[in-house]
Amino acid sequence: MTIRKILVPLSGRHAADDPQSVDVPALSAAFSLAQKFEAKLEALCVTQARNTKDTVWDDWIPDYGMDELLDAIERQEDARNRQAKESYDKVQGDVEGTPKPKASFVEQLGEVGETVGAFGRLSDLIVVASSETTWNARSRPILDAAFRRTARPVFVAPLNIDTADCATVALAWNNTAAAARAVAGAMPFLQAAKKVNILCCDEGDEYLMDDNAEGLVAYLKLHGVSAKVHRFVGHGGWQSPEAIVNKAVELESDLLVLGCVIHRRALNLLYGSLTETVLETPRLPTLLVP
Repeated sequence: MTIRKILVPLSGRHAADDPQSVDVPALSAAFSLAQKFEAKLEALCVTQARNTKDTVWDDWIPDYGMDELLDAIERQEDARNRQAKESYDKVQGDVEGTPKPKASFVEQLGEVGETVGAFGRLSDLIVVASSETTWNARSRPILDAAFRRTARPVFVAPLNIDTADCATVALAWNNTAAAARAVAGAMPFLQAAKKVNILCCDEGDEYLMDDNAEGLVAYLKLHGVSAKVHRFVGHGGWQSPEAIVNKAVELESDLLVLGCVIHRRALNLLYGSLTETVLETPRLPTLLVP
């Protein structure tokens, strides 16, 4: 797999004290990755279809004040789109080095989930910012669509990210189909990394599957990747994923690769439910591969 197209869905949302704090981290990481992999970048801002004054509303909704309400919604959408474009222009203007990646800003009318899904399925990588603060809850439809509707790797950028170096990669491995998909989806990152560490966490269960990490090392070597195995003990249950993150941080990783599976309305990572931790309180950039 090669990365030729990167999608960055933009929310246009911002915090009161930092108007560019939501989309800028995702854009910064995406431009850095586009430059690294010589890929095209597409920034997507979805505009919801607007109701008109002639829309037929349910009988219980009063019609007085409706014109003012619709006007306010339209102004908010315009402000959100304008903010997204300003963030895009700022980050693009700050890109250093050559060659500068080819990039475009796209405004698309439609429903957020369906539109992000449609654009994402025709991209190789999706980059989103983590939702570290409660005011960023409105960007969750973007995150949900990226995971559920695209079948593409999702790069989650922390809010404090400046560049996506990814020189040292930590790969979580437990010899499952989800972990194997993560290896395949992360292969461009693994091949470009200077150091790859395979993390095998013993969850303390009575039955522990053979991790076959040495077999993974041999497989990666066929793809030109040298890797080292690190085995360590977690604490069982939900705490094991936290042990994986701790180990990745201990090894000074620039990127953590995790396989995840989608079950109904929940996202479960290969060692447990770590998705919310990765999205809300990330300690390093993470590549989630569904």
